[in-house]
Amino acid sequence: MALFALKGFGPAEIAQLRGSATGTVRSQLSSVYAKAGVSGQPTLMALFLDELIDGASG
Repeated sequence: MALFALKGFGPAEIAQLRGSATGTVRSQLSSVYAKAGVSGQPTLMALFLDELIDGASG
């Protein structure tokens, strides 16, 4: 789920790819964002990139 979000897919696209309801995907994405401590897809991407860059420079 998070991988699709990081790739830029929206809830409707993810639902279609996974064969699930859009509401289910929205709920699951909300859980992913909450666990990551972010408010949405753009901040999830920013967090991922920060971690990637910090890991590469450390």
